[in-house]
Amino acid sequence: MVRLPKTEFEFIDHTIEDGYYADRDEFIRAAVRLLIHDVSKRKLSEAKRNVKKIPHDELLQTVKESRKEVYQQVWDD
Repeated sequence: MVRLPKTEFEFIDHTIEDGYYADRDEFIRAAVRLLIHDVSKRKLSEAKRNVKKIPHDELLQTVKESRKEVYQQVWDD
């Protein structure tokens, strides 16, 4: 269950009516994926500034951690 203000659900419903998304679930999934992508990019950018060369395993771990962080922020009651 996602708790959002009525105005945000109205906006979501308008995007559905306009044909951008099939339903609320699709809209929310797309929003979460976009947020995960943005946080991952930000974390990778921060890591690049702090270290000249980042091993692949470390990059992968950063992405995994950022995904967990975003899911906790979005779905945590």
